Amino acid sequence: MIKEISSKDNNKIKNVVKLVADRKHRKNQGVFVGEGIVNLKEAASSGAVITEIYFSAEHESIVSGVSCPEKYLVPEKLIEHMSDVKTPQGVIFLVKQEEEAILGEGAILALDNVRDSGNMGTIIRTAEGLGIKNIVLLGDCVDVYNPKTVRATMGSIFRIKPVKMTFDALRCHADAKNMKIYATALSDKATDIREVDLSTAVAIIGNEARGVCQEVLDGSDGHIIIPIKSAQSFNASIAAAIVLWEMAR
Repeated sequence: MIKEISSKDNNKIKNVVKLVADRKHRKNQGVFVGEGIVNLKEAASSGAVITEIYFSAEHESIVSGVSCPEKYLVPEKLIEHMSDVKTPQGVIFLVKQEEEAILGEGAILALDNVRDSGNMGTIIRTAEGLGIKNIVLLGDCVDVYNPKTVRATMGSIFRIKPVKMTFDALRCHADAKNMKIYATALSDKATDIREVDLSTAVAIIGNEARGVCQEVLDGSDGHIIIPIKSAQSFNASIAAAIVLWEMAR
């Protein structure tokens, strides 16, 4: 059943606005915000649990075919009020967060204190595209359920479930699976990434400004470097894409 909401003072609307802006609120409620028809279809086809949908009149026919217990028809102005982008796409929806993701078999990409939402989303999208399903978050990474990150994944967030771990826990997992851990490092002593087999390994991408932290560098089995001609370094998402390619090939 579709209900109508017309006021931004409605508690449902206020809750969405807070979910968009507040990481702690998202965690406490166990949901995150998605936006747009394409992402809604991706969520539905991926089996994500969609708990609420807010939509403008032009999208009613599409929304009616999506399984969801709460659907709200709202004016375009309310969509603009709830969204954090300048040109909203007419649909905003809430998705239940995974209770607890676990690592599967195969190579692992670990992200150490990656803070940029766009980078995080692009990395998750690229990982899915290259068939790497294991992503570990080390340290204080940006929230993967940040709306900007969700948009940047282009739907991959509904299928790829990053796992938050300490480095000690990752070390134990790698040892149990007989996997080597390699940290990317801008060092003359680091091994050329093309000379290391990453297909059954853990590879770590560091923070955009500081790289991989010293604790992780010290605890890794080796360091790897991406050969570069003249630029100082690669963006974190570009470096991750190259690492993921090496894992997948």
